[in-house]
Formats: sequence, structure tokens, C-alpha cells
Amino acid sequence: MYGGDCEARREFADAVRACHRATVEPYWNQERSELIDASARCARLMLDGGDLLLRSLCPSLLRWRPPVLEVSCPRPVEVRLQGRGLVITPTVFSSIAVSLIWDPLDTTQPPRPTVPVLLRPARCKA
Repeated sequence: MYGGDCEARREFADAVRACHRATVEPYWNQERSELIDASARCARLMLDGGDLLLRSLCPSLLRWRPPVLEVSCPRPVEVRLQGRGLVITPTVFSSIAVSLIWDPLDTTQPPRPTVPVLLRPARCKA
């Protein structure tokens, strides 16, 4: 069983739900639709060749030059995949064109470039 203060956990859960209602829920239908569209675009590009998908994301910051993935954000990095693959991670809360989640000391986990997928940022309805 979980330890700790049960009432504190309930208050925290209520706060997370209230935050979700205020920040995500008003935009979720639009964002979900754009995520589905982005997923379909990525799937089509993968079927035509994985390098097409990489070139479509942000060619000035992300390049595949076998066997090296070059990422230029925030500084130039060369990643040797060594058979680990690559996990492209869509983001909805980032305005950064490309970022990289990667631990160069962990050769078991694939690098994860993150790319924004929303066509336009969600706007507050004030």
C-alpha cells in the first residue's frame, strides 16, 4: 500500500485535475486532431522511406548521415545510433523546433529527438 498522507494525495490529485481543466481540456479536441494528422503524415513518410521523415522534420537542425544523426540544437551533436533505432517524440507544449533527449553514456536507449506537432500554438480564450 502507498505510504504518506492520504489527504495530501487527494489535494494534489484535485490540483492536477484543476490544472488540466484550465490548461489542456479547452484545447484538447483541436490538439488531438492535429496530433492524429501529424501521426498520419509521419506514417506515410516512413512508408516512403525513413530518411524522408527525418528530412521533413527540421532539416536545418536534424540530419541523418549514415551512420550518424546530426542534431544542431542547442549545440551541434553527432549521435551514432549503433542499431538502437530512433524514437521521434512529438511535443505539444514546446516552441523549440527540435530538441534531443539522449544520454550519451546509455547505449541501450535510443535517442529521442522531440519536435513540435501543433500547426499553431493554442491560444487562451480570454
